[in-house]
Order: sequence, then C-alpha cells, then structure tokens
Amino acid sequence: MRHYLLNFAVASAAIFTFSSDAAAQCGIDDQLSLGGCCDQVDLALPAFPSIGLQSQGIRWDACGLAAQQCLSVNLSPPIPTARCGVFDVQVSVGDCAGVPAASGLGTLDYTRTWTEVRPQSVGAPPAQYQVWRFLFKVDLSGSGLIGSSPVLPNSLGSCPSAFYYGHVDYAFDCVSNFWESSFSLYHGADNFSHGPVLSSCPSTLDPISSYAIVGPDTAANPFVPTDFLVQPGALQSEAVRKVDSPIPFACNIEERIASGTYNPVGFGCLSPPSLGSIHQSSIALDATGGCGSNFLTLNAGGGIIPWRRLVSTSLGQWTTPFAYPGEELLRADEGLFVYNDACVTLPPEFAIFYGVETLKGYDVLPGPTPSFIGSQHFVDLGTNWTAPLTGPISLPAVGTVNPSKYLIYVNPQ
Repeated sequence: MRHYLLNFAVASAAIFTFSSDAAAQCGIDDQLSLGGCCDQVDLALPAFPSIGLQSQGIRWDACGLAAQQCLSVNLSPPIPTARCGVFDVQVSVGDCAGVPAASGLGTLDYTRTWTEVRPQSVGAPPAQYQVWRFLFKVDLSGSGLIGSSPVLPNSLGSCPSAFYYGHVDYAFDCVSNFWESSFSLYHGADNFSHGPVLSSCPSTLDPISSYAIVGPDTAANPFVPTDFLVQPGALQSEAVRKVDSPIPFACNIEERIASGTYNPVGFGCLSPPSLGSIHQSSIALDATGGCGSNFLTLNAGGGIIPWRRLVSTSLGQWTTPFAYPGEELLRADEGLFVYNDACVTLPPEFAIFYGVETLKGYDVLPGPTPSFIGSQHFVDLGTNWTAPLTGPISLPAVGTVNPSKYLIYVNPQ
C-alpha cells in the first residue's frame, strides 16, 4: 500500500513525494515550528482518506438531553486549497436507514499532530497512532429529513443553511497500517447561531435547543452524551498561528506559547440562563507567545452578544478503551477574544473563535513535533470572524462559514 506525503512549498505549489511503506506515515513532523519569529515554512502532511462513520445526532433543550438518533456521516478526502493547511471537504449526513438529511461543502483547518498509544492491556497487539487534528466548519443544507428529525435544527426550515463547527481527528495506526477517525459538529441555540444583528439568518425557532453530530457511535464504540467539568491549569504547550498569507501555499510559522492560563470561572446554562446545570462552563483563557503575540477572552455576554469568556459545552464521552479514540471526553468551545498578532503592524482585533476540547483517551507521547509536550487535554480553536478594535466592524458575525485567520492550539496542564 502506497501513501503520499503532501509538502506545501512556500514558493508556489504543492509538491508530492511518495512513501513506499505505510509505517512512514508515523513520526512525521509537520515542520511548522522549524524557523524563527514570523518566518514562512513548509507544511508536511500525509494524504488523508475519505471517512464514513455511523454517528449520533443529539439535541439538548435548556441544556438537558432531549433527543438522540442514529446518523450516517460521510466526508470526502480533503482537497487542498491555496491557503496553508486549509482543505475543502464534501459532507453528507443521512439517517441510518439511508435517508438523506443534510449536506454541504465544509472547511478543514489543520492545527497539529501528536502520537497516542493504546496499551496492550486493552488491545492485542498494542497500537500506536499518529493523530492529525483539523478544525471543521460547514454550512449544512437540509434535505429529506428536515422537519421530521429531532436532532436537526428547526431553523433549517427557514434559513438556507445551519452553521456547524467541530473537529476531525485522522489517526493512523502504525501497527496495523489502517486509518481511523473521530469527528464532531455542533450548532448552538438561537442566541449563539441565529441571534438578531449578529447573525446572517436571525431566527427564533431554536430558542433553547442546541445540536451535535458525533462519530463514531456504534454498539462496539458508543458515544454517550454527558455533562462534566474541567479543571484549571497553566498552558504548557503548544502554539498560535496565522492562516492568512499573501503568497499561495505559504505557511506562517507557529508561535509557541510562552505563558498562559486556562481558568474555569463558572458553569450553568445560557439557553436559557440558569445556574442549575453544568452543561456549559465559562473559561478565562489567555496566553502570550514567544514572539509577542497574545490573546484573551472577553466577558461580553449580555444583549446581542452571547459569549461569557470562552463558552465550553459538554458533549459527552466515548466509553470503550478498546477502539479509537479510547475513553475520550469531548466539548464544543466558542467565544469572543481580543487577539494581537506580533508579526503585523495592525492594531489588535476582536475575534470570534470556534473549536473543540478533548480530554483523556489514550496515553499521549511527546512529539513528533518539537513544540508539543505530552498532554491529554487539547484545546483547539480557529477564528470565523475578526474586526479591528478601532473599527469599522462588518456584520454579520455569525451564522455562516468564513475563512479562518488565526488558530490557537494549547494544552492546559
């Protein structure tokens, strides 16, 4: 079996090199940390496969579990774009009887790679994976199940599409030479996705309902919706990176985190506001990079702005150690930040970030990139809207997929 290594050259176009051994898929440094402040570098990634997963659609009402449904999700192989680490992917969602539900052209933003080990005690032989994480955004348009599925937004009946965000983890088993994967997509209630002024499609059809699609979810590898809290910690690794570049295929070097904090400051429910839940947490997240870039969350919730710092929503947990990704916990994150890029002379910016957190799962090893320190708590975020602090501010700010500008990927300890 032959696999390809995509090497995105700073000069102009993607260079394809070949690997004669599937095991060469493991131990690949993405090369994003090889240089000095504000440098441009190459990006090394393998070619990723298509994904077809039995998954679970979930709805929460007033932050309480309200509905679940078996769904089938298919993702095409990621298609490289001229923007570094940004891929197009065709998404289709149906029920498990084969009835189409929704589809769309999604965007994958590469963040980072690491190594995981499934111990022999839960598998024979033990497995070692190299994992590549992408942030995932898609505007899903409805089809046959709209109006009949309890796990799809009611707003799809009046809006052209529904904005979902989440992640895709591509995991290559270095022992068996097979790909495995996991993914999530989340759509918040109206005040987050369809509120007045900020949204591209204001709606009042989902005032207390939020929705997720998570895979895999099978009898042998179930995902169970559950609420859980997270603990505070200092940021020990990794980095921030700017996606934008005036040169096609050029990659901006990642800027390693020098210091930062991850501090949960409260929990409850925001749709509607209530303290009688731990479904959502408000997290103060800030950091400074080694080159001087910095960011912090804003406690701006109130009126038309829904976010209180980083709003982190519990989605649930995979519950078996015998299949990838192990007993991993999953959260959906979004919030309003101030972001300052040290590599430009522009003023700091307001930025709305979306992404995920994963915790636990299999043991994590340092590397293969020198910027990563082994940790089982991953926070990966990307922007979907920015505006200079000094104005002007262009709207809408939510409700549809926009190109990412900044990425944050850190590990609270």
